Amino acid sequence: MLYLFFNTNNPDLGIEWFEGQDKVAHFGLFGIWSALVYVGFSNYFQRPIWWVLILAFGFAVATELAQYYIPGRSSDWLDAGADLLGSLIAVFTAHFLKKELIRMGKQFY
Repeated sequence: MLYLFFNTNNPDLGIEWFEGQDKVAHFGLFGIWSALVYVGFSNYFQRPIWWVLILAFGFAVATELAQYYIPGRSSDWLDAGADLLGSLIAVFTAHFLKKELIRMGKQFY
């Protein structure tokens, strides 16, 4: 991840298949990350949804602020919006699946 963070000003990496593909990537990566963090936090914290969303918000804002100061990078607040939307959908989906698994008598890790 650090490699991509610092080396994306390389023109050889600039393949674009469709408009807005970076937003889809932000949405998906933050969604996966948030769902995994939710699973990890759900047995140790009360209200893990809020903790995950607070962390996702902080990470999204921090990465956009950092990109502003890195030469060859640009900061786009729509990326942070895609990050947060992916986190929201993933966390609530994971929460719903957890409730359904518990209702069916299955173990949720």
